[in-house]
Amino acid sequence: MKKMKILALVLGVIMLFSITACANTESTTSASVESAQNATASEAPDEVKEAVEKVAESGDLNYEDLKVFVALGWMENESGWRTRDGYEQTLLSYGIPEENITFTDANYDVGVQVDQLHAAIETDPDVIFCMPASAEGLAEAVQDVVDADIPIFLNDGPVVGAEDIVTGWCIGDDYSKGYTTMTYLCEQLGGKGNVALIKLDPNANWKLRSDAAKDVAAQYPDINIVAEWSWDSTGVNTPRMAMDGFLSQFPNEGELDAVWCAWDTAVMECLGACDAAGRDDIIFVGDNVGVQEVVDTIRDNPQFIGSVGSGFYYQAMTNVNNAMSYLAGEDMGDMRVYTNDIFFDAQIIKDAEAKMEEGESLLDYDLPGNMERWGLKPIEHHTPPETSEAYGKVR
Repeated sequence: MKKMKILALVLGVIMLFSITACANTESTTSASVESAQNATASEAPDEVKEAVEKVAESGDLNYEDLKVFVALGWMENESGWRTRDGYEQTLLSYGIPEENITFTDANYDVGVQVDQLHAAIETDPDVIFCMPASAEGLAEAVQDVVDADIPIFLNDGPVVGAEDIVTGWCIGDDYSKGYTTMTYLCEQLGGKGNVALIKLDPNANWKLRSDAAKDVAAQYPDINIVAEWSWDSTGVNTPRMAMDGFLSQFPNEGELDAVWCAWDTAVMECLGACDAAGRDDIIFVGDNVGVQEVVDTIRDNPQFIGSVGSGFYYQAMTNVNNAMSYLAGEDMGDMRVYTNDIFFDAQIIKDAEAKMEEGESLLDYDLPGNMERWGLKPIEHHTPPETSEAYGKVR
């Protein structure tokens, strides 16, 4: 076990993180930084506690002495919130004291996260968990963590250039998710129509979704991609503004039949634009399924026809369980695994909800046992063809 640093050093580093993060973000996101530092964890679900007990019983660790650092790439949406819950609730279930767990929020700024990881090394934690703020730009910092003999686990996606040196990861299958949602969209259109794309291309991992969408569209001769827009991390340009632009460019029914979106918040903003313009003829697909509003909209609004859940809680929980076994000296083999990403449309949601007990939430599909109980099946894995921009990038 690594020797603990004095509390004053830990508090000093946390203050540095808060100052650095706030200095690099807009006021609208500074609250998320404060939230990442100060949020109080709710109690872990019983399914998680049971899974933790099995791992804890098999290992020989003094959990009260463990010190953990969690570097979140962002905290301003459902994926960040659910990731934090997954890490914090699972760590606390092991009996790791709350004061021994440090969270930081890079707010999508890879430079901030590099500084946070370097400062984390100075606190000498037993393990670091990282949700990369960006797929690129973190490789050197990850190498520094490894050189300091600190195990590091990633969620959401790998770090380009550091895929083979991290201790482990549990990530979503971005290419397969984009492939699944675009295939469903094309089939719902009957293989014919005009489609716009709202993408997440600035992040190399998330770009795999739109790479897959384009690969699928190329298989349908009568599917035309007529417009594209990519996420602006500054927030100056928004999906709502993009959709307003699409509606101005294609004002008549039949000129734009559908919009493929790389994430669900974009769909919700686009639906707002459609409501304002009186356009109920355009259908949408998304990705994430992290809040109840999205579940309700897919079930009840025929314009939002489907999305893929990314299992962010599952990612965090799996990484923590793997890390605890690893720290206990168990032979874990390859700890680089994909989540069981789940596709949802209105009928799948209705069928799953019919099997739930009172008080249960579909958002907990990624907790142990729920997928099987509710009749949910993971999406199929798809490998990019040689003609794809994603070729060679999917592990």
